[in-house]
Amino acid sequence: MVSNYTPEFAEKVTGVRADVIREAARLYATNKPSMILWGLGATEHVQGTEIIYQLIDLALITGNVGRPGSGLMPLRGKNNVQGTAIMGDHPKKLPGAVPLTQNIERFEKLWGVKLNPNPGLDGIEMVEAAMRGDLKALIVFGEDVVMSHPYREMTEKALSKLELLVLIDMFHNETSKYAHVFLPAASSFEKDGTFTNAERRVQRVRKVIEPLGESLPDWQIIVRLANAMGYGDYFRYSSPEDVWNEIRSAWPAVYGITYERVDKEGGLPYPTPRLDAPPVKVLHVGQFTVGKKARLRPVAYIPSPEQPTEEYPLTLITGRTLYHFNMGSMTRRTGNQVIEPEDFIEISEDDAKALGISDGDMVRVTSRWGSTVITARVSRRVSKGIVFATVHHPEASINRVVSPAVDRISHIPEYKVTAVRVEKAS
Repeated sequence: MVSNYTPEFAEKVTGVRADVIREAARLYATNKPSMILWGLGATEHVQGTEIIYQLIDLALITGNVGRPGSGLMPLRGKNNVQGTAIMGDHPKKLPGAVPLTQNIERFEKLWGVKLNPNPGLDGIEMVEAAMRGDLKALIVFGEDVVMSHPYREMTEKALSKLELLVLIDMFHNETSKYAHVFLPAASSFEKDGTFTNAERRVQRVRKVIEPLGESLPDWQIIVRLANAMGYGDYFRYSSPEDVWNEIRSAWPAVYGITYERVDKEGGLPYPTPRLDAPPVKVLHVGQFTVGKKARLRPVAYIPSPEQPTEEYPLTLITGRTLYHFNMGSMTRRTGNQVIEPEDFIEISEDDAKALGISDGDMVRVTSRWGSTVITARVSRRVSKGIVFATVHHPEASINRVVSPAVDRISHIPEYKVTAVRVEKAS
């Protein structure tokens, strides 16, 4: 399989010259320790998860695991993505990323309830289920689903079919328009708890001020909802530390991490299974979690369904700017709005000239999935045939245009590849 994917083949797919690919490969393979870091540009593709499989394979075959300064690290899109993923938020995983099919009896004993072994729905699947009429009610914590999901038109139709949509957030946003109930949530400055970063380090979050108005920390909202629904006996928490101690009981790898110890020693990485021993700072020393040897995962390349055509000749990539965070519901309320007051689409000088577009023009971006109007910036930062648009402002809402294609394994939307056309707005 590997012989099919020469640097010349990769150059045709990626636009990166074959000699540069060879230079990068030799640089990585001949320098130890070496570390691979990646951002959302690697994962927001139909083969995003499989791309990471290949990065892991590179680390394995070059011996860049199990030693200080080596390994792989995702640059997460938010400050606690690692924490939420590992705490059991994933519909197919229990705390500690334990699959639903493994050790389920231990969790049933801890919680005193019989667990459903069938996986739940992820965010994309929930919207699809609502669209079909199979999902009747939805509680959304801290996400502007309408702004953040691809193919906005379908997302709006799906949410409008729900019999009950509860939105729990700090501010009203585009999803608020479809919510039947809005519950105000406290900010990170108004609550205690933990964040876990990409280094696996569990850090304390400490309250600076009391929650404003009627807002509450997320855990208190969950406890009150459980009480109101008759499940209060399963949610007998009086503090975030109570919640954390339950996590310690459920997940042996963090049993040795207590609030008292973190307050004394600072953030601690997992695994820290013992109270009287230091954390394991370097993983996979001597052996892997699966045994002495790890298995390589060869992957065949599958092109995105969003290929440029005569009607849609440009490839759209979406992402963030330095000055705004995600859908902008927080940063658009700060002085950053003065620096970056609107979304924009960057277009190469060659494409702009061919299309009669000047810097600052309002342009219409159209795909097979939708259309929007946005400000053009003529730029040398993007290549011919590529356009890049920011995602922060509801006025442009570039996800009206983005394809509904998702990662084949994780269902992360393919935000980095949508075939579009760009023309001056009339």
